[in-house]
Amino acid sequence: GIQSDTTRRLIMELSKRRLIIYEGEMAEASPEQRVQMASEAIQRGVDAERICRYLRWREFEGTTSLFLRESGYTVVKNLRFKASGRRWEVDTIALREPLVLSVDCKHWKRSWQIAATRRIVEAQLRRTKHLASALPALRNRIGIHTWRKARILPLVVTLRPAPFKIYAGVPVVPIYNLR
Repeated sequence: GIQSDTTRRLIMELSKRRLIIYEGEMAEASPEQRVQMASEAIQRGVDAERICRYLRWREFEGTTSLFLRESGYTVVKNLRFKASGRRWEVDTIALREPLVLSVDCKHWKRSWQIAATRRIVEAQLRRTKHLASALPALRNRIGIHTWRKARILPLVVTLRPAPFKIYAGVPVVPIYNLR
């Protein structure tokens, strides 16, 4: 429903700003470019939930990281570590002394179920507890070696509202409330 002249102008503007790659009649955007466009749309007042529905799950994680950076956190994505004899991974770690947020990003487009929400939160609690036990060994790697103390908090960021705002002490936050 958009006129071709308007579409052409928009494509040229996005191309000049390096938010898309436009060659011939083909326009493409990398995952990073899609996250940047999503962030700009949200800053201009477009509903965050609506925008994030069009992102892939990795891009949703990228948008979450971008929002955390804009809130003053240093972000480490996809942190892998060993604890209790096995390997673990946390989607995103957000650092702002003395806080270490252990973030699990859930880009579910369907409705949340109570049992599924509980399982997700319990799994994030387990990951965060193992992260806490591994933190002394990770201090240099994640850049908190100068901190005197750290407080680790688990967090689940979702695309859509979940049945709980907090479950077992863990905030379950829709992305549009993250900021």
